[in-house]
Amino acid sequence: MRFDLLSLTALGAAAATSASYAPSYVACPKDGSAHLRSAGTPAEGNQALNPAEAAYVAKRQVKASAAFKKWLKHNDLTSKVYSGNLDKVKEDNLPTIALGVSGGGTRAALYGAGVLNALDGRNYTSVQKGTGGLLQATTYISGLSGGSWLLSSFIFNDMPEIYPMVLGDGTNSSALGWELEKDLFAPGTTDEASAYLATLFTDVATKKAAGDFNVTLTDIWARALSYHFLPGTNSDNFFDATADHASSLSFSSATKLKSWRDHSLPFPIILADAYSVNNNDTPIDIGITPLSATVYEFSPIEFGSYDPQLATFFPTEYLGSELSKGKHVGQCVKGFDNAGFVLGTSSMLFRAYNLSSSVEWTNSASSINQLVTLYEASFTSQPNQQLDISAIPSPFEGVHRNTYEDSDQTQLRLMDGGMNGEVVPIYPLAVKKRGVDVLIAADATADSATQSPNGDSLVATLERAALLPEGTLSLPALPNSTTIFIEEGLNTRPTFFGCDVIPASLHGKKTFTETPLIVYLPNDDPTGVTNTSTSQLVYPDTEAISFLDTASAIVYNGWDNDAEWSTCLACALVERTRGKEGLDRTRACGRCFKTYCWGQSTEGGGNGETGHGDHGHGHSTTTSKHHSATPKPTTTSKSHHSTSTHHTTTTKGRSTPTRITVPAPHKTHHLVCTEEED
Repeated sequence: MRFDLLSLTALGAAAATSASYAPSYVACPKDGSAHLRSAGTPAEGNQALNPAEAAYVAKRQVKASAAFKKWLKHNDLTSKVYSGNLDKVKEDNLPTIALGVSGGGTRAALYGAGVLNALDGRNYTSVQKGTGGLLQATTYISGLSGGSWLLSSFIFNDMPEIYPMVLGDGTNSSALGWELEKDLFAPGTTDEASAYLATLFTDVATKKAAGDFNVTLTDIWARALSYHFLPGTNSDNFFDATADHASSLSFSSATKLKSWRDHSLPFPIILADAYSVNNNDTPIDIGITPLSATVYEFSPIEFGSYDPQLATFFPTEYLGSELSKGKHVGQCVKGFDNAGFVLGTSSMLFRAYNLSSSVEWTNSASSINQLVTLYEASFTSQPNQQLDISAIPSPFEGVHRNTYEDSDQTQLRLMDGGMNGEVVPIYPLAVKKRGVDVLIAADATADSATQSPNGDSLVATLERAALLPEGTLSLPALPNSTTIFIEEGLNTRPTFFGCDVIPASLHGKKTFTETPLIVYLPNDDPTGVTNTSTSQLVYPDTEAISFLDTASAIVYNGWDNDAEWSTCLACALVERTRGKEGLDRTRACGRCFKTYCWGQSTEGGGNGETGHGDHGHGHSTTTSKHHSATPKPTTTSKSHHSTSTHHTTTTKGRSTPTRITVPAPHKTHHLVCTEEED
């Protein structure tokens, strides 16, 4: 792929004719709605949700609970899995269900789409299989990297059915469809690709020209992704430079959609990791950025982090505004929260390629190298701007100077939400105040030689939880090595974690827990249809259909085409409710838990509540060598810059470049713009 730099010479003139991607300066609201919000922490006993989130979730929960009871009744499961009268259970005691979709490029987007399809009550086959209807019973949904592509498409197309969302309606003018037969940076002929890329750069130039907004490769990446995953592009207008292609679509505008107004949409959260100049010399355990680095979340309402070192949020609508010590500096900004920019930030993996030994960076024929060349030719007035991150004016400058690593920074440097090794977005769903009871984790990572999961991401979640102050997150006991996942086959089948938190027999004693039960759904397909490479970005319709069919079947079938799978899934979903009501586990659920629960012979689980009760009821081995207590994270060994102690499989075809072997930070050359100001 080669692009003609001459096609970009008219960039400045073109930028003047279109300003849709450009943020704008506005007067700051006088009602204080553009100020910082302190989120508090569990340790201080003052953690709080944004009032707008709490209000939305309360109304969403009413609809979700009704859908959950409808699903149970439709499948004749209510009395089989619950020994009381579910209709008499108060709303607060019914399960709060969340779904997290991992990263992994287009593979993750398609696998997550298959999972959503299998849980969608609008799909006839899914309903017949016994899983359709649980999407409507879900209260929260999170995604990162490739999972954020799926989630953004699902949000901004206003919750369409899954197959049309991915494939369109069969016409060239379809309002839906991911256009996966076209490459992100080389669609069509050479001339078409050059004109297309020029349009992307022109859009980004409008942002640079609009004010004090530095642009990076993330902006180009974001515009390219928008053509595929956001509304406004189809086969007829793909190469039409006058079409909007979601360039003016803001992430906060999700609150204006019908599915938001009627509370049909699960509350959405997208994650991104920090690349901090202040903490990246600390040991990097398993990712490109340390597990200790702040993890940020985007919702249509606010942006920030529940990590205790920051625990502060800012309205998404006004992202891009300059603040110092919580006070506005000049005017506010709107439109910076472009929807494509958010999903592009969550999947900005170029940092992994910015290594002196990386072929993707040094080879002049590579897409990344050519993009950098074009970028440097187009934007020459950003001295020392790092290009392989997402540049966001920090609203948190001057906040929590004693704990927050980027308190002294005026710019946040964000990147792919799986760069710290946590590629399944469990973290935001384990925030205690959100009160999630059941967390369905769709893992489309590819950390094994067969490009299937090996449990790496959940191990990273456990390790990160151990780094945070005790009680920060609500997590059940999890395996502390990929060895356990692989030897016990947990990475090849659905597994429940957290079954032993509540005893099987309660005899009327109501038992409450903040620890969710995790339903783990790894993308393990013996045929290999869904275990494609992260680098594969092009999928003809026939391949996409086969992928969706197979991914849906993984969810339909449970473990080894289990006829009782929908029953066992229901048992997992009602487990916390029966505890709150003081009811004994049914016999059917007892059998299910022996099949699907991971047994734990010693207490563990990071810094969440430790399990107690029915230890050893899982299908896993219960010898202590497989179930040791949570290991203490290494904090001094330099070897973690190049190896990871819990790796047991090859890193070929991993889901995102979050676990690749990397040299120490001083051996990487930072990708920055070094030209002087014009």
